[in-house]
Amino acid sequence: MYGPMPSAPDMPAVFDATSSVAALRALRPLPLPPWGRVVLVDPEHFDVRWAINAHMRGADGALQQIDRPRARQQWQALRAAYERIGFRTVVLPATEGLCDQVFSANPVFPFSDPKDGACAVLLSVMRHAERAAEPALLGAFLQAQGVRLLALEGEEHDVAAKNVILEGNGDLLFVPRRRLLLGGIGPRSSREGLLLAAAHAAAPLVLLRLNNPDYYHLDTCVAPLDARTALVVREALPPEEMILLESIFPRLICVPEGEGRIAMAGNAHSPDGRFVLIDAAATKTRELLLAQGFEPIPLDTSEFRKSGGSVFCLKLMLFAG
Repeated sequence: MYGPMPSAPDMPAVFDATSSVAALRALRPLPLPPWGRVVLVDPEHFDVRWAINAHMRGADGALQQIDRPRARQQWQALRAAYERIGFRTVVLPATEGLCDQVFSANPVFPFSDPKDGACAVLLSVMRHAERAAEPALLGAFLQAQGVRLLALEGEEHDVAAKNVILEGNGDLLFVPRRRLLLGGIGPRSSREGLLLAAAHAAAPLVLLRLNNPDYYHLDTCVAPLDARTALVVREALPPEEMILLESIFPRLICVPEGEGRIAMAGNAHSPDGRFVLIDAAATKTRELLLAQGFEPIPLDTSEFRKSGGSVFCLKLMLFAG
C-alpha cells in the first residue's frame, strides 16, 4: 500500500524558545500552494468510550455521553459550511470501534512534496493504542484519491526506539501560504516525530511547548488565520512561546478568558484567510475576529467538544497539487 521514505532528508532550520528572535524574523520561507480538498470522516461510530484527554470526562469524573443524532447534525452543518465557501469535501466511511476516527486532522500530516509539488501525506504514529489503527485506514483512502502516501517506517526510522510520535495536523501547523511549520511539544507528539515530518516537508520548524493539559494538541490553542495573523489561547503556552509567535505573526488575536477551554475557540479554522469556522459558543472571540476583518462562521460542535475536538480537529485539508 505504501512504502517508507527512501532516505532521511536534510533537516531544515529548527527554532525554539532558546533561539534568536532576530534569526526567526529574518527567515524567508518559500511559498506554498493554496489548500484544496477537505477530508472528513463519517461520524457514525463517534463516541466517548475512554478518556485520553482532559475533556472526555465530565465534572463528576464519568465519561461524557454523546447524543449521536445531534452529533451527525453538527457534522453535516460543518461539511455544508466548507462546501458553501467553495471547498469540495470527501468523506471516509467510519470503522466500527474507532470512536475518535471522526477527528481526521490527526492520522496523517499533509504537505506539498518539495520534490515536485505533489499533494502528499505522511502517516502519523499515534500516542494511544485506541487510535493506532486510524492512520493506515485514512492513508489507504487518500491514496485511492490520488494522494502520495509516505510512512515513517524502515531501518532509518525505528519509530519505537527513537520515540517518534506524530499526531498529524494536531501538532503540526503550516503558517498560511508559507513553507514554515509550527510544532507542538506536549502530551502527544514528540520532538523526534515533529523533526522528521518537518524534514520531509522541507519546512523550517518552530517548536512550541504546551503546558496546560486542557490543550493537548497545538491545534487546540493556536489557529493560523493568514500569513500575518493567528488566533491564540494565551494560557496554553509559556511566555517564551508567545514571544516566538509574536515574531512570526505581526497580529495575534488572543482568545478571551474561558472561551479557550469551554468553547474550544483556539480550534477554529480559516481555510482561505477570510472565513473563520469556529464554535458558536465562542461569542467574544467571534467579535474580535469581526473587528479584525475576518468573517466568522459559527458552528455548533458541542457534541464533539465533549471528546476534546472542534472545527479544526474534525477536518483534514489537502494542498492543491
